[in-house]
Amino acid sequence: MDLNQYRAIDPVALILHGKALEIYYLIHHPHVASVQELQQALASATPEERQAMLGQAKALIACGTAVEKAIETIPAKPAIK
Repeated sequence: MDLNQYRAIDPVALILHGKALEIYYLIHHPHVASVQELQQALASATPEERQAMLGQAKALIACGTAVEKAIETIPAKPAIK
């Protein structure tokens, strides 16, 4: 994974590199929840909270799909020589 692209938005990437930066990200940034973790959270949620979570998940999917479509339609830039 090339983490150099994140230097503009994460100043830690100016200090840490390679495996050290990956370890920092694993420790300090949220992870993708597992199905089991989600099931545990949903088990204690009210029906209204579950509907709200589902609505947020669907909104994220729609946003991701829009970004994918937008990227697909952008013409490739010519290489700089």
